[in-house]
Amino acid sequence: MHKVKLGIVGCGAVTQIYHLPASRLLSGAKIEALVDLDLNLAQKLCSKYKIPYCFNDYRKLFGLVDGVIIALPNKLHASTSIEFLKERIPVLCEKPLATSAHDAEEVIKTSEKFKTPIAVGLIRRFYTSSRLVKFIISKNILGKIYRFEIEEGIVYDWPTISGFYFNRLASGGGVLMDTGSHVLDLVLWWFGDNVINFDYKDDDLGGGIEANSELNLVINYKGDQIEGTIELSRTRRLRNSYKIFGEKGWLEFFPFDTEKVQLNLKRKQQHGMIYDKKLDLGGGKRNIIYYFYEQLKDFVQVIAGDKASPYVDGKTAYQTVKLIEACYNKKQNIPMPWITNGIN
Repeated sequence: MHKVKLGIVGCGAVTQIYHLPASRLLSGAKIEALVDLDLNLAQKLCSKYKIPYCFNDYRKLFGLVDGVIIALPNKLHASTSIEFLKERIPVLCEKPLATSAHDAEEVIKTSEKFKTPIAVGLIRRFYTSSRLVKFIISKNILGKIYRFEIEEGIVYDWPTISGFYFNRLASGGGVLMDTGSHVLDLVLWWFGDNVINFDYKDDDLGGGIEANSELNLVINYKGDQIEGTIELSRTRRLRNSYKIFGEKGWLEFFPFDTEKVQLNLKRKQQHGMIYDKKLDLGGGKRNIIYYFYEQLKDFVQVIAGDKASPYVDGKTAYQTVKLIEACYNKKQNIPMPWITNGIN
């Protein structure tokens, strides 16, 4: 039986920590080649994972692989994806799909023109926990939803190899472009993309990248308005949970737990007293490597023709890119009282 041959472009942290270990779980596909400008790094990884080919030019993958994973600095996502799509090679592009809405649109247009799928690595969509939240919302278990509160922040410790995260030209932005791609993707997936109002603040004073950001927004969901707050940080440990409030109760989602959701349902007792019934849903033992495997398996099924489209395709990922760009365009500064030069 023919195994789907995959190439990976970019041998940085996400490839080493997630994609390569996850690829070992695949039965219907194999990694055929690695590409990195640091050929020595690619060769070491090829030796470790018994991968036949390594190159420092991704164009050498043309005609060699059935699909490709793009794990390059953000600024290169769109242009590199377009080159492979023009060769009719399916693409799984790490998030974000692009650093601008225009570039994301060009990727989607190319995918449609050459009838070649584009998948986007918004891995949290695959989590059991995020699917549970989607189910709870879609089944109206919380009743009418009126608010959500999101906090996600740690002291930044990602073992970046290229360091592109700290260069705005290469990254396209800071914590909003990075963590925010995951967060906003889930919000728009759960509630739809009809954002009717928002205001955005961060701590970049011009030309750099933001380490802290705050977003307030209003989403029209099934005719009702849901107000939400999102606080993100690369310098502080925040609560690291997403709370969603409805008329029948509330839930809490934990972004660093791929399985668990806490559901709190209101129930009436004697004398009109209302109590919360707390339910811990999910709670399995699968780690994030498993979900990278699920993402790869989904991509391989599309390449093999077993699925019509990826679980997360370019069109849905585009909505997040568009909202992030709108936030940056409308940006104000977070109040910083220690600055007295009139910026705030």
